[in-house]
Amino acid sequence: RGRATGGATTGVADDATGAADVTYALPGAPAERAGVLAGDRILNVNGKRFQGRAFVDMVNEIRGRVGESVSLLLLRGEA
Repeated sequence: RGRATGGATTGVADDATGAADVTYALPGAPAERAGVLAGDRILNVNGKRFQGRAFVDMVNEIRGRVGESVSLLLLRGEA
């Protein structure tokens, strides 16, 4: 589980299961400082799952508001 604040600044790729794969975390951005890595899989954001919802809903939840904490449940490596 990682925490990032105000706009996670990651690239994510959509997934039919409602999860998303991180494609990159910008150097020095909140996501990178929180330990988010390319290849991580975002399972939920702020305790919310996104299966069956528009991908943009997840992206908007990740972005959050400036100064607001965002909680990500991440899967790293093989499960």
